[in-house]
Amino acid sequence: MGRQCGGRWLTAVAAASSAGVASVVAVDLNRARREMAERFGASEVRSSTAGLKDCGTPLEFSGSSAALQEGLRALDVRGVAVLAGAVAPDADVTFDPELVVRRTTPAELAEVGHDEAAGHGPPTPGAPAPTR
Repeated sequence: MGRQCGGRWLTAVAAASSAGVASVVAVDLNRARREMAERFGASEVRSSTAGLKDCGTPLEFSGSSAALQEGLRALDVRGVAVLAGAVAPDADVTFDPELVVRRTTPAELAEVGHDEAAGHGPPTPGAPAPTR
């Protein structure tokens, strides 16, 4: 995921594709860069993150606060967001923590050892660690 991205973004696309990641979605505003992402192994290219959801590992390289926030909204329940472009964002980054913290269902919380169905409380001692 990115907007007006350069070499790091294309390297990530190529690495994910080479590693066998099933779905490598490249987002860029520039059509030529989207076409290049396809040559580097992207399975899908887009000019927008509209409609993206359940992304296991959104990678944000652009520094665009809007792109970063879009990536967090698309994050899967057990996903991990990589914010490589956030070192010099173009504006303040705001997001609703509920979108990240409370996306887990009670069954998933029980699986990772939470004591309360609402997700509050420490993990149960001896509970298995979350898996990806």
